[in-house]
This record gives sequence, structure tokens and C-alpha cells, in this order.
Amino acid sequence: MTDEKADELIRKSLAYQKQRAELLATTYDRVKQAVGAITAARFAQVEHQLLLIIDLQIVSSLPVVEQGS
Repeated sequence: MTDEKADELIRKSLAYQKQRAELLATTYDRVKQAVGAITAARFAQVEHQLLLIIDLQIVSSLPVVEQGS
């Protein structure tokens, strides 16, 4: 692993997380308009928990970054 590759991977990961958060916010607004804030909040909580479970499954299968040559 080189410094450049590690930087690239983390930057891509951060961009993905930002896009996902923006999508959840947009979806929350749409759901809130359709069914109200309380139901939309429940939706957002459940969606967030599911995303955390998925993230945990992905991260647990990845190797730890090691020093490259």
C-alpha cells in the first residue's frame, strides 16, 4: 500500500459516505412530506441502523491497511 493509494481509497470512501448522507436527507424530506415527521424519523432511524449493519459486514471482511513498499 502506498501513501497515494491509501489517500485515494479514504477520499473515495469519504465521498461515498457524504453522498449516502445526502441521499438519506433527501429521502427523509420526501418521506416527511408524504407521511409526517414522526414516521419519517422512524424511517430514518431504521435506515441508518441497516446501513450500519451493512457497513459492519463490509468492514469486517476488509484487511487492515499495512505499510507498503
